[in-house]
Amino acid sequence: MQNQIIARAHDRGHFGVKKTKDLIIQEYFIQNVDDKIKKYISCCIPCILSNHKRGKQEGLLHPLNKEETPLHTFHIDFLGPLESTNKNYKHILAVVDSFTKFC
Repeated sequence: MQNQIIARAHDRGHFGVKKTKDLIIQEYFIQNVDDKIKKYISCCIPCILSNHKRGKQEGLLHPLNKEETPLHTFHIDFLGPLESTNKNYKHILAVVDSFTKFC
């Protein structure tokens, strides 16, 4: 029943914790109401979809100019540690020349 009360109060306007709590405590007493409201709001799909992400935004890609000479630009990838092979190799280092695609 408590979840239904919280749901009805929150879903009236998809309010935050404080506003939802203010609506509930006018008529009801629910023990640990703040925690229960936070839990409900964290699972509310419309709120999740409408909230903007905080923090650093994703950057834009900046394409590299392709040079017309071999061995000018390299693309390097490193992977590991992995499960050891028969020769005890645990890492992979891939280096590719941008012009020739030689690895």
